[in-house]
Amino acid sequence: MTENQPNTQANPTAEVKSAPPPLLPQILPPVTSTLLPLSQDAKANLIINAMHVPFSQLQASAAPLEKYAQNELEQNFISYLKDPPEISNFNINDIKISQDFDIDEDYILLSYIKHSSSDDFRNYIKDWLYVFKPFRSIESIENRMNEIKEWNEEQTEQFYQEYTTVILDEKLFADSTLPTCDKPILYTHSRCAYEPTFKIHPSEAIDKEIDRLSPQTQCFLRDSRFDNCLAILRSEKYEFQMKNEAIMIGRGSADQIVDVEMNFVSEKPCVHISRNQAIISFLEDFNFYIENCGNRAFRVNGAIIPVGGMAILPPNAILDFSDSLLVFIPNMKLVNDVKNAVENPQSSSKSRKRVEA
Repeated sequence: MTENQPNTQANPTAEVKSAPPPLLPQILPPVTSTLLPLSQDAKANLIINAMHVPFSQLQASAAPLEKYAQNELEQNFISYLKDPPEISNFNINDIKISQDFDIDEDYILLSYIKHSSSDDFRNYIKDWLYVFKPFRSIESIENRMNEIKEWNEEQTEQFYQEYTTVILDEKLFADSTLPTCDKPILYTHSRCAYEPTFKIHPSEAIDKEIDRLSPQTQCFLRDSRFDNCLAILRSEKYEFQMKNEAIMIGRGSADQIVDVEMNFVSEKPCVHISRNQAIISFLEDFNFYIENCGNRAFRVNGAIIPVGGMAILPPNAILDFSDSLLVFIPNMKLVNDVKNAVENPQSSSKSRKRVEA
């Protein structure tokens, strides 16, 4: 064996070591769903009630749906359309839903009786199916039409009067929201007669749940994009940042922009909320205040704030604007920094110089 030749004889006592495998990124299984699983009762109620009421009312339509967020119910329902769930040991007749015909459905049927009775009824209904609730059968619609045929002249006239009132109120309300309206305040009454006048009795269970969840809200504010925010207002789908000493809550329009746009939060056509509904201010005592500068009352943690009223806004307060909810989450770290800078200006300037150095 020459000097340059490698020793190819294997040492029987030496341990043969292979090269380490290359490092590969860890591949996790795909997340199929992040939705909370629904109980059998909740699934059945969701499927049935979704054909009776709008999604914005599903949570209040049945007790099994109360603990789920509106977005969760909507996403579950969409998934059920693609992959219907199996519901066992459940009697669908146990779900009690009002099946009364509303004023729009009755108007379509009355119009057929008065003006189109010579046309084929089923072909006529096909053109107006979008007005009728999804659970309606053609037989139930025909039965309702036969009931309307039995109305006397006084009942028919009363129905037309009610329907005219509804149309007029909707027209006045729509006009009052436009910048071209001369005197929108005159039509405020047409935005429905909702006023939160009754007292809400506190629920100990809900209060305990809020207290339990409140500390977790500060984890939400650890995101760097909130460093310069005095507070955050959260709805189920949207967030609004408070970066100034005062912000306006209301309904924006073509000629006016608000900081917290309730048109995004509310899903109702008549939202009972003024263009300038409330002002949240951060004042010299380092507390947040909310002032009702609108035409209607609203609630803070269930307490009514009347028109012209003002109240201290506690951390994690729930703001209720005619069933449109917001959670007020103050950035206590920034609030305390501002407080220390005002109360101890010298120490604040020293720390600032230390950072610059």
